[in-house]
Amino acid sequence: QLKANSKMKTMTKIKFYSLIWFLMASFEASGTLPVFQVDAKEQTSMNIGTTLGKAFKKQFPEIEKTYDTYLASFVDQEQFNEWVQERVNVIKPNIDPAYRDEVNAIASTWTISSREQLGDGFLSLNEFWVIQLIPDVGRRTNCSGFGVWGNFSALNSPIVGRNMDWHTNEGLRSLQAITVYEHDNQSVVNIGFAGYIGVISGYNSEGLFVAHLDSPLGKPYPEPPIGDDAIV
Repeated sequence: QLKANSKMKTMTKIKFYSLIWFLMASFEASGTLPVFQVDAKEQTSMNIGTTLGKAFKKQFPEIEKTYDTYLASFVDQEQFNEWVQERVNVIKPNIDPAYRDEVNAIASTWTISSREQLGDGFLSLNEFWVIQLIPDVGRRTNCSGFGVWGNFSALNSPIVGRNMDWHTNEGLRSLQAITVYEHDNQSVVNIGFAGYIGVISGYNSEGLFVAHLDSPLGKPYPEPPIGDDAIV
């Protein structure tokens, strides 16, 4: 059984790297969807974020304006201010510090404005964080997916698919990208947008597929914990 499991893992990794090579070759040839690879081995989240932020900015020189324009396309200033105060500021302190560090490091390599005015062509740090937390604070996203396995699969192995039914505009769609994190014992592929760190759709070299399938809940967020219950 151990030998069989080892063989399956090896085959999974071979398929994984073959797929990565195919994706990179296809997208580079078509010039439509960039693939960013980052060596995450023994690197801090700050270093990873800095590396990615510079690569994203090089590929998309006006990425700040693109995200600012996207936000302005579906939320007004008053609603944005409410999201920041009542949702983003509640969620951020409870986010894994490594995730926060990576997001902030990306922002440190971009031109970030101190002014928070949607649609002005500039991106503030809070605007960038709203982008990161859109499924959590905006409730404007919807998704669906499916999977087949066993006798239902023509390949006799799991097949998964998903629809990403997000409100988008031409600018956001222009930022579609694949980001590959190369760790010591595992690689992770994030299929989404340049600069968006959350995994909307992704998989790792062990064959695990994940997808963010969101739907509106309409429930209020609880008050942030205080005292000994707080997570910092």
